[in-house]
Amino acid sequence: MNNITMLLLWSALFLNMPSEGKITREQIIENAEEYRNLEWQMYSRNYLKQCTKPVYIKTPFKSDSTITIAGMPYCWGGGSTIDKFTQAIADSGKAGNICTTLEDGKTRNTYQGNTYGVDCSGFVTRVWELNEEHRGTTQLQSYCEVIEDSPKKNDRFDKLKMGDIIIKPKAHVYLFYKINTKGEIEVFHSTTGDNNKIVFDTIPLGKLNGYVTWRYKYVDDQKK
Repeated sequence: MNNITMLLLWSALFLNMPSEGKITREQIIENAEEYRNLEWQMYSRNYLKQCTKPVYIKTPFKSDSTITIAGMPYCWGGGSTIDKFTQAIADSGKAGNICTTLEDGKTRNTYQGNTYGVDCSGFVTRVWELNEEHRGTTQLQSYCEVIEDSPKKNDRFDKLKMGDIIIKPKAHVYLFYKINTKGEIEVFHSTTGDNNKIVFDTIPLGKLNGYVTWRYKYVDDQKK
């Protein structure tokens, strides 16, 4: 292998490595609160309910008239910044997308254009201030250090600090806040179901079977 080939290989490796800035835990939580408390107006033009071929889009909030909503909506494959979201909704962008699977109920949907909001991993992408617009649950690992990789250890949550994540790759991810006095996990996450948006939630330990814990490797614990 000659020197030029070696140089090209090292350049390719360098270009594919995540390059992120430091962020404090306080800033991560501040970002999460901003997304959770975002107030925005939904218009009829931001609504679409299809979720069938060829357009797999179903916005979570129906609107025949203008309504005000708090919290950025869930959007499958989405990783919108707040500025991008508000600008798109002011135009004809669709407010979120909860059409996560195709007609067979098994095949995963892909990100649909002109939809705005964040899914669970897109939310983490944004609050950690990653350079990429969206990282999936399996892709987040390259930005993380493993705290505990055994989903069966009862003490796997003990070392968590706010801004860390509780994750089940290919399923869901929570942004950790704290363990309350009842021993329950307090988290932020973007979710479907009753909420269809970013919420602050309390999760019993029994609902976290199969989840592991990761820490963003660029978090700055020194700054105050």
